[in-house]
Amino acid sequence: MGCQETIWKGYEWTKKLGAGVGQPTINHWLSGATTSSNYPQSNADSRWYHEGSGSGRFDATQSCATLPNANELSWYCMYGDPRWDSDELWTTMGHLYQGGMWFKKKSVLQADHHYDTEKSADGITDMRTTWKTYRNISSSILYSGLPSVADAGNYFYLPALGSYFSGELDGVGIYCWYWSSSAYPWSSNGAYELGFNNNNVTVGTNNSNGGCRVGKFEWSCACPLRVSPSKKSSPNQWSLTEGK
Repeated sequence: MGCQETIWKGYEWTKKLGAGVGQPTINHWLSGATTSSNYPQSNADSRWYHEGSGSGRFDATQSCATLPNANELSWYCMYGDPRWDSDELWTTMGHLYQGGMWFKKKSVLQADHHYDTEKSADGITDMRTTWKTYRNISSSILYSGLPSVADAGNYFYLPALGSYFSGELDGVGIYCWYWSSSAYPWSSNGAYELGFNNNNVTVGTNNSNGGCRVGKFEWSCACPLRVSPSKKSSPNQWSLTEGK
C-alpha cells in the first residue's frame, strides 16, 4: 500500500496532453470526458502500490505512511459529527465543484475522549490486526447543516474529490474515498479507507490498486492523488491536513 509516485506522474493534467493520453479531469459520464490507459497496471511501474508481504498487520511505508490509521478514521466516522455541505465551492484540475463533508477536528475528538490510535470506535478492536468496518448513516449527516459560526473552528472540510478506476474519473462532487495508513489485515493487497457521500460515512477496505485520495487531514492546496497506501466568497483548492 502506498506508492513511490503519483498515479498520473508524467501524464498530469497540467501538461495538457491529448485526449486519451493525459490524466482525466472530469467525471467520465460528462460531455468532453476522457479516459486514459497511462495509469500503473503492474508492479513493474514505480507508481504501483507497495504490495507488502502476506497477511497480518502492515503499516504503510511510502506515500500513505503519514496518514491516519484505520482506528483513527473510525472515530471520525462515528464521532466526528459529519455534516454534508452541498454549497461550499472548491476547484480541482481547473474545474469548479460543490459537495463535501465537515468533520470535527482531531483535537476536539481528543477533548471529548473520542479518539484512539490503538483501538477503533468500539473501544475494543484494533482494525490493523482484526478486520472490521464502520458505517454512519445518521440522518444528521444530510440534515444538520453547517456548523455554527461559533463552532466552525472545531471542524474541517473534506471535498468530494471522487476517485479513479481503470483510467476514468468518477464521483467528483458526489463522493470520495481517502486512504488510511493501514493495510487490510487478511491481505496486503487491500487497505482501509474513509468514504462518504451526502448521506453516509464509512470506513472499509478496498483493493490497493484503486485510485483513491492521499493526503493529511485539513485544507491548504490541491492534494495529489496516488494509488493506495487536492470560503464561500471565492472558490478554494483543498487538501487533507488534519487540524491540531
